[in-house]
Amino acid sequence: MRRNVIFLTTLLGSAAMGAMARIYLATRRTPDVPVGWRLPAILWTAMAAGVLIKGPLIVMFVGLTALTLSIADRSARWIGKLRPLAGFAWLFVLVLPWFIARRHWRCVGWLVALVAVECMVVAVNGMRCPLTDVAARYTTNRVDNFDIYLPVWLARWNKVIFGTMYAVELVWAGGSWGRTEIAKRRRTQIPKTD
Repeated sequence: MRRNVIFLTTLLGSAAMGAMARIYLATRRTPDVPVGWRLPAILWTAMAAGVLIKGPLIVMFVGLTALTLSIADRSARWIGKLRPLAGFAWLFVLVLPWFIARRHWRCVGWLVALVAVECMVVAVNGMRCPLTDVAARYTTNRVDNFDIYLPVWLARWNKVIFGTMYAVELVWAGGSWGRTEIAKRRRTQIPKTD
């Protein structure tokens, strides 16, 4: 079992580093090259899976590698091509159920707050991602998924689908937290002796 975990972690780390390397090399050759969403999606999904399997070590490895490359090049401009805002949001959505199941309530609180902030930004911007306007400057394409690497049907309904998932996770987290607190209070109550 341990060998399988190590193999899977290595495979996920390789996928994340490979995607980051391809983005880095492409932007190093031609700084304004459009990267698309496929490689960032691979990077962030592999990182989320790595966090679920082995904890935050993969985030540290990828982060330190990106930092080292930025210091060596004296430029961190290429990091924007990794889609860090959308990537971290995707990573948090993927890892939130694990934190709920493990009852790491402080982490759950932070993750819920981060997704809530993102939802507020979208709501304030008229239910559109503020980066959609940035992407619109570079293309005349206005299909539902022109600014996000998702199938058209999912891009069209992403707020409904992911909003529902988020609401279900909130209800699950609230119920699980409530049961944990009730059980904790029952254990700490001192029985009356007459």
